Amino acid sequence: MKKSAKKVQQKNKKTKKEYFFSWECIKNNTVNILVIVSAILLFNYFRTPVFKIDTTTKLYFETPFTHIPNFDDDESQISWNWFEVMSADITKIDLSNIGNKINFLSFDTNAMLPSADKLPAGFNPNTALENGKNPGLGVRDLHAKGITGKGITVAIIDNGLNIDHQEYKDNLLHYETIGKTFINYHGPAVTSLVCGKTIGVAPEAKLVYFATGFVPTTENEKFDITNDITALNKILNMNKRLPKDKRISAVSISRGWYPENERGAEFKKIVSDLIESGVLVVTANAWDYYGNIAMFGPANRMGNSNPDDVNSYGTRFDMDFIVPAGGRTTAGPVNPDYYMYWGDGGWSWAVPYIVGTWALAKQVYPDLMPKEFLQIAHETGYRLENQNGGYNIVIQPTKIIEYLQNKK
Repeated sequence: MKKSAKKVQQKNKKTKKEYFFSWECIKNNTVNILVIVSAILLFNYFRTPVFKIDTTTKLYFETPFTHIPNFDDDESQISWNWFEVMSADITKIDLSNIGNKINFLSFDTNAMLPSADKLPAGFNPNTALENGKNPGLGVRDLHAKGITGKGITVAIIDNGLNIDHQEYKDNLLHYETIGKTFINYHGPAVTSLVCGKTIGVAPEAKLVYFATGFVPTTENEKFDITNDITALNKILNMNKRLPKDKRISAVSISRGWYPENERGAEFKKIVSDLIESGVLVVTANAWDYYGNIAMFGPANRMGNSNPDDVNSYGTRFDMDFIVPAGGRTTAGPVNPDYYMYWGDGGWSWAVPYIVGTWALAKQVYPDLMPKEFLQIAHETGYRLENQNGGYNIVIQPTKIIEYLQNKK
């Protein structure tokens, strides 16, 4: 009997392996198991790279465009009717009598333009294209002194991007598509204006990019803020994982979202949280977040004028603080060495200029805060007399840097 009972006892006794996978073991070691699982999850979380370049989402390409306006209209109307010659041949068209209206001309490196005798006197497309690569207002002098945005990371939320363009491919840390979008001129343009190698205000700033479906892709769709909110939340979370000196320092969004838009209040809350954490967020309606110090507008420059001369700039908008936007050359979407020249610029081109200037300022003065930067930019700007008898304040990157260097 004793021998039989011993055999039953041995039979019921679990091996170590059996016990380890049993419910009894789980009940007895719940806390230990939770600690181990949490440790594994945390290990994987921090082991996963913050940044990645994901090109698995295939985006469709919007082709370039050509539009020649009716030159019987006045100048202000022409600028809004667009005067664009993209990858087209207009060599047979005589533009010699349009005068200053030539300053609204936008073209690309594939365009075939009229010969000099068919263009207004003094306008040279090649000169305009090369001048347009210069950010102007002394920025290249800052580059020569090593103030290039090095060590600063900025984010852009826009359309899809051709990531191989020679202007910015070496700056790219992160590329991610959120939702449905496409590739056209807009994304490459704003990117090159921030951190393009020969175009950008901050040519050595690192880039985090979110392609979020910037505009509707069909007539039945409407502007949707959802993907932008997702991107902003990702930026917040990225910064939580990064050391202070590696965090995303600014966000460039070349459009405006208002509280009355669907989910607009939520968007504004996230932007405000980023600003409070020290991240400069610039949108086309930045004054909604910073007040009058960010009441900026685009400044144009005649194609053959000196980009570094403040008197080369002016605006047709009623804005007191203006930023270079027209008369600029940008990267384009077609291939790695494709460029586009924009005679007339809007808020889309002004936003990245401000973000690029911030990157220069942040390199010089790492503890700079967004509202402080905009206040300094406003106060150090050049008072340029305008045609209405008043003045516009033109941003002065060199003065901003000088102010911050003296502050140190």
